[in-house]
Amino acid sequence: MSVPGLRPRNAADLERARQKVGWIDDDDLRDADSKSKLGATLLGLFTWGGGQLYVGDGRAGAVGIGALIAMFAMTGSVLPAGVSGALYWIVGAASAAWSYRRARSVNRFVSIRNELALREGPGPAAYRLLAAAAVVNPALAAALPPMPAPGAAHNPGRHAPLVEQLRKLAALQRAGILNPAEAHDRKIDLLTEAVPATRAELDELLYALLPLADEGVLGPDDFEFLKQIGASR
Repeated sequence: MSVPGLRPRNAADLERARQKVGWIDDDDLRDADSKSKLGATLLGLFTWGGGQLYVGDGRAGAVGIGALIAMFAMTGSVLPAGVSGALYWIVGAASAAWSYRRARSVNRFVSIRNELALREGPGPAAYRLLAAAAVVNPALAAALPPMPAPGAAHNPGRHAPLVEQLRKLAALQRAGILNPAEAHDRKIDLLTEAVPATRAELDELLYALLPLADEGVLGPDDFEFLKQIGASR
């Protein structure tokens, strides 16, 4: 059952969420887990860098805690106690807000990652591992789930070259070879050249590109762009 106004998240949502947790290494993304926003806020408020350590940014956390220690060391000799106290709460409040936002970003990424993983289910590799374990221990054979039947292939027909070009373009952007602006400009060029002259051909093109929406290669704005260009021809 879907909630009105909400849509299933896709790979594009995951990519946007990934960009907001850039301090987490790619190797650690699979093991990232949800964070307490209250815990991150309190750690940021009282320890400056503790909230950053909590959300996984060791460098920012070390800088924050180091700055707090340095301030305490200078209190009385360099900084008056009143100034030091005010500075403690001002920087602590800023660190708390920053830690809260970063914990929220981590939680969003984890939520989308888990939703996509649950929706896609175990891949062929997981079934192969279970089958190999069942060979060693036959008692596990009963626990093997049936391999899901592959769905009907979505044939893009004569638009297959365009579909492949768009997928390659998205892969180049994910790899960092193309920046978002470059990838967007090239995508617009490809879509503009592909727009046909008739409405029937436009519907055929939209249908051929439909799987790219699920993959996160194309978004609603791209389909709207195609319809607007097609209507003007």
